[in-house]
Amino acid sequence: MSRWTTVYLIAASISATALMVGPTALAATTNSNYGSSMYGQNLPKIQELEGTITSINPQSKTMTVKGAMLSKSFKLARNTEIANEDNTAARFSNLKVGDHVRVSYRDQNDALVATYIVRTQRNARSSGSTATSRSPSSSSP
Repeated sequence: MSRWTTVYLIAASISATALMVGPTALAATTNSNYGSSMYGQNLPKIQELEGTITSINPQSKTMTVKGAMLSKSFKLARNTEIANEDNTAARFSNLKVGDHVRVSYRDQNDALVATYIVRTQRNARSSGSTATSRSPSSSSP
């Protein structure tokens, strides 16, 4: 075998191995709990829970929402947006136990951080749904 044939076979083997291993290695390092990269950081996916507020703590800026099958406690960030279903602005102080809400949130550092809260009509949607949603900044508040 000539020297160039050997070089060609080695290069082809390396290329074929890279094509087979590359996507597998990339998939192994990608966490499905994280969404798109923004400014070089992987941000957790936004999730959604709809249910009834069962507790509110104004001092710690936390609240618990009970869906159809589970309850989750949320922290509010400084930039958490709160609105009524008709898109009018609301404040955390406007929310009360018993209100029906839809909370968009991220799981950050083992805490559920609310990014967007909408006070909804109880019969508008089924209670307790958990789903991936759009970023609140991409929709009109």
